[in-house]
Amino acid sequence: MTNLAPKIVSLDEVFSVPELNQRMWTRMTGAEISTHNIAGEPLNILCIEDGSGYLKGHVYVITDDGIIVDVFAPHLHTNSSTGSSLYEIKRENYKNDIELPYSANIFAAAFAKTERSTGTGGATDGTLVDAVDTSAHTKYVILTTAGTNATSPNEDFVNGILGGNRIWFGAPLTLQLTYAVSHNTSINYRMGVGQPLIESTVGTGAQLGFEGCTGTDQNNRVFSADGTTWSGENMSNMVPSGAVPFGLRIDYYPSSKIVATDGDGTNIIKTTNLPTVGSATNSDALFRAGIKQLAASTSRWLKIYSLRLLGSSYGSQPGIRSWV
Repeated sequence: MTNLAPKIVSLDEVFSVPELNQRMWTRMTGAEISTHNIAGEPLNILCIEDGSGYLKGHVYVITDDGIIVDVFAPHLHTNSSTGSSLYEIKRENYKNDIELPYSANIFAAAFAKTERSTGTGGATDGTLVDAVDTSAHTKYVILTTAGTNATSPNEDFVNGILGGNRIWFGAPLTLQLTYAVSHNTSINYRMGVGQPLIESTVGTGAQLGFEGCTGTDQNNRVFSADGTTWSGENMSNMVPSGAVPFGLRIDYYPSSKIVATDGDGTNIIKTTNLPTVGSATNSDALFRAGIKQLAASTSRWLKIYSLRLLGSSYGSQPGIRSWV
């Protein structure tokens, strides 16, 4: 084997073209890499476009014997030689991360409940309970209105609240959930981060999530507010056809965009009225889900089958000092 790029030992060496190629970097698309004469011309390549199995952003080195090596080594995170262990990564970032891990075994007792009560309790109050549907083989938390008390502005409502720490809008976050609602008539619901309770107006404080209101139309919407203005953009029908539960997801990128996706494949990129990077939720609005019926009729319900929220703690930011 001939090493065409030995160590430089003086300032007056003469280099051949093949040796210079080995000492420099070039840029190629994946398709160009696949057609390169790897046996005859060793190169160091930055891939600039996916193609033929080669990935954009990966660095490929062609060795003297014509073998292409991807130097983007796998990070198995099992020990220090493979990118450190997953435990070590989590430990070093633990004070920064907030995670609601209800992708399985979501349960009603995790939520604080508020509702419009008649003052007498019993069947005329809204409920937030665990449920198992043995015929559909599903388990979920269900928020159900009472079906009465429909005089505006105090329509029947139920809220479920998760809180404690505060999520920071100065860092990326992801919200994932699966849900179902009973009707696309006389109903209003919201599920998200930082938003007001369902009996209140949407407000303009820093928030993001999903909502539906048949006072506007029958679509689910992705919404956000920046402290001054609230806005929403339509997605699929709030009562989708086909299988239930129905998936929703938000990926938030500070000062850039919200990417919202639903189970029908609808994809919205929202760039307006994003929460400002200096803002955060209140402790009692880390995640809220609420439902309100807009007429005295059959009860309305909102089912939440699963929920995941991953973001950064506002309490660990400099000057706050409440989470270390």
